Amino acid sequence: MKDAGGHGSETRGGPQTNLGGSHLPVWYHGSPTGFPGPTGAIHVGTQAAARMALEARIGIPADLQGWSGNREYGKTLLAGANKLGSIERGETSYYDKYPSSGYNMDAPKDDYYPTKMPTMGREQTPMTPGMRPAVRAYQISGPMGNRPDTPYSDMQANKLAKAQQTRGNGKNGFYYKNIGEDSGSISAVVPSRNHLSGQMG
Repeated sequence: MKDAGGHGSETRGGPQTNLGGSHLPVWYHGSPTGFPGPTGAIHVGTQAAARMALEARIGIPADLQGWSGNREYGKTLLAGANKLGSIERGETSYYDKYPSSGYNMDAPKDDYYPTKMPTMGREQTPMTPGMRPAVRAYQISGPMGNRPDTPYSDMQANKLAKAQQTRGNGKNGFYYKNIGEDSGSISAVVPSRNHLSGQMG
């Protein structure tokens, strides 16, 4: 979904989710717990970017249907190296043509259930098997320090966000252009989940 200026997070990564303020752009965030963390900066972007980031952290469901909060992590069969290689060779259709990154780089040959729990956040807290990871839709409801059509670099946006937090006055979010997940798309970093509207748990 995009705004009148053509900005926003509409993506080829899957179906859009309608929110109440449908005239505003929709952005996506992926989390191992299913929801944005209660403290700290939050990154949102296209659905493809959010999916790529989450799947690189915790793995890809073997049925290739993504994480939507409807299944427990420890009971979900994950894609093994054979399936990931099939995607990269173009034999299996998937939105991400190069899925072998992060957690997936150490995937065993066959599809598998996770035994080693990925970690989350700066504290590197391990996931628990009962968590229900999800990519969910949000709208940015707080003030922003720039516009989507004048994005910072990824590094600049993160520096600005960190400087705000260090000074204790994190009031603005910042748009930036991705160089990693969904390269070239626009994402945003916001001071906390209070900057967003949508399902928080």
